Amino acid sequence: MLWLLLALFQTTPPPTPPPGPPGCTSAEHRQFDFWIGDWEVRGPKGQIVGYNRITSIMGGCALREEWTNTNGAIRGVSHNMYDPSDERWHQAWTDNSPSRLTLVGGLVGRNMVMEQRTRGDGGATDVQRITWTPLSEGRVRQLWESSKDGGATWTAAFDGTYSRRDRTLPVKEGEPRHPDEIAVLKAVRSRGDAAGWTRLVVDDVVLTADLATARGTFERRGAGGAHPRRFIEILRREPGGAWTSIHVQDAGPSRP
Repeated sequence: MLWLLLALFQTTPPPTPPPGPPGCTSAEHRQFDFWIGDWEVRGPKGQIVGYNRITSIMGGCALREEWTNTNGAIRGVSHNMYDPSDERWHQAWTDNSPSRLTLVGGLVGRNMVMEQRTRGDGGATDVQRITWTPLSEGRVRQLWESSKDGGATWTAAFDGTYSRRDRTLPVKEGEPRHPDEIAVLKAVRSRGDAAGWTRLVVDDVVLTADLATARGTFERRGAGGAHPRRFIEILRREPGGAWTSIHVQDAGPSRP
């Protein structure tokens, strides 16, 4: 009897694992991919109004937006997804002003158009409509329009043109900076102070999603008359958003 049980145990195939999720591979799920990127956003007069990072998450099932204005005071996040059950796109936005939007819509021609409709004062319908339009050279226009009369008349609440950012950023006083760059500069300065560096100058910062490389010159405090030396520093973004130095290289004397 025992040998029969052992034989059955050895020949019984393992249970078939349950099927995984169907995934988000349809053409509809890719309709908003033109918005993915790391962007510098300019207003109608050409001035920088903010920075936006759009990433694909959840295995391509959603897009995450991370917005900040030029001085980092206003930050917002949205999640965007295509829902096959109603064949529409949905966006949930919130920011620290605080405000929120719940938009729904879809592709209209080449444009992604989503809107929110709510009941306003006096029974009129308030409409918030945002249109994303792919432009030449990989740029994108985002137009946010508001209506307090159900769409009879419209007012532009925001009109921005997205251009992909050059991730090598010269450091120049007085120029608008991405908040991540500001945080990297502070982290480099703090570590340099702790190491006894003086005359620390950062020439440029190269940013990726989770790493930053800073290049510049320094002198050591107490090394009187020492010539400036080059340095390269690599920093990592921590889960809380702070940047931590993980490698510093003395790249030799600074050439005049």
